[in-house]
Amino acid sequence: IAFVLIPVLAVAKIWLLNQISPFRPRFGVFYRPADVTQGEFIKKRWEEISARLEAASDAEWSLAVIEADNLVDDILKRIGLTGETMIERLSRINVAEFPAMQELKEAHHVRNNIAHTPGYKISRQEAESVMRKYRKVLEDLEVI
Repeated sequence: IAFVLIPVLAVAKIWLLNQISPFRPRFGVFYRPADVTQGEFIKKRWEEISARLEAASDAEWSLAVIEADNLVDDILKRIGLTGETMIERLSRINVAEFPAMQELKEAHHVRNNIAHTPGYKISRQEAESVMRKYRKVLEDLEVI
């Protein structure tokens, strides 16, 4: 019975997913000037955040990562993604629609470690790597 039932249920699941796919909301993750009216402000803010990497302190590097995450989160809110947290907003985006999604998730994970793990220290190399990921996300969103 299982040899018959499992393939039938698998085919039924695929058919059902194809039937409900037109009702899935489509989110276009792209920069629209009307949504982010302060493009120059964002570029300037990114430069200020990036300048924190020049400091010799892991506290400054951590702060740069947290501020970069806040900047990206603010932009995601402005383009219309809903959710209480950044993870909820990211779950509404399809990877095919936003190729830099994996980098953003990795960078956000490091930010969460900084914010929620007591005694977490970030190295300069790790901070630079995370900042490169945030920069790629901002470039993909065409805000810098």
